[in-house]
Amino acid sequence: MLPTLALGPLHVNTYAFVYAVAIVGCGMLAFHRLLASGSPAGWVVEGLGFTVLAGMVGTVVGFALIRWVTGPSPVGTFALHLRSGSTIFGALTFGGLAGFGYCKRRGLSAGEHFDRGIVALPLGQAIGRLGCLAAGCCYGRETDSWLGMNLPDAGGLWAARYPTQLLSSVADLAIFAVLLTIERCGSRAVGTVGRWPFPGFLTLLYSGLYFAKRFAIEFLRGDDAVVLSPLTWAHVLSLFGLALTAVLLAVNLARVRCARRPSA
Repeated sequence: MLPTLALGPLHVNTYAFVYAVAIVGCGMLAFHRLLASGSPAGWVVEGLGFTVLAGMVGTVVGFALIRWVTGPSPVGTFALHLRSGSTIFGALTFGGLAGFGYCKRRGLSAGEHFDRGIVALPLGQAIGRLGCLAAGCCYGRETDSWLGMNLPDAGGLWAARYPTQLLSSVADLAIFAVLLTIERCGSRAVGTVGRWPFPGFLTLLYSGLYFAKRFAIEFLRGDDAVVLSPLTWAHVLSLFGLALTAVLLAVNLARVRCARRPSA
């Protein structure tokens, strides 16, 4: 749609520019929130750096796994698959593991620090989806619905399509608002000493909301390989993420209930 930004004599890839803004903005907000935990600024910078770097590695590993499962892709489609959004699962997995490991190394509460940093993530994702809109990746299926907009696919073919990039961006902003609301008002809602039932609750809430959003919007997208019609690989991974999130929520809530139970 607008693949290149002309800044005088300089021509910048819109997708890369918007994602750079998203990463910097998300990182600055996460840095500000993590500093409020009392952790040294050097630790915060180091931890965020490791997490972001691991997330980038996760996108490449995720792509490699997808290519291994689905078979070799035609020449020239690496960037398309890398930008398609499916590799976000690799980024979340590797980034999350790196952040968890760093917290354990420094003797920090991983749950508390993840809850502080995770709120910034859906805001960054909402901004990043605008880059997808400009590049034409993560495009929607053709439709005659009232939701349809005249948009291109990754190959530049214009048609009335579901604006999946904009829908994802709005959904990410809604998740951002939900997390902020629960963070500020959750203590009265759950009636606990803390702001929410257990450290890491906001992180698991984000995980559940993100995977539910991705599962729903995937039905409208036209850029992912179908596994079992109408389910795609992103559907399968989203269902796995939802199941894992539900298990972790159940385990932690059970642990909290046992801790509150008076001893005999």
